[in-house]
Amino acid sequence: MNQQQLDHHNYRSQAHHKEIILLCTNVQSPANVGALFRLADAFAVNKLVFTTPIDLTSHRLQKMARGTHK
Repeated sequence: MNQQQLDHHNYRSQAHHKEIILLCTNVQSPANVGALFRLADAFAVNKLVFTTPIDLTSHRLQKMARGTHK
């Protein structure tokens, strides 16, 4: 049996019709910010809101986000 695993580029669930906004307070670690971007992408979150400034050029953030921050 030849099955291909789908990733977030190939599949979007249409199970819900509500907008999901994730409010992130006091997240300071670039690695944690990157992980939040990945989780938000996996759960079809529409918007991430951070209460502290985020450096999107951080190498650590980009490594953890794996392209989902774009």
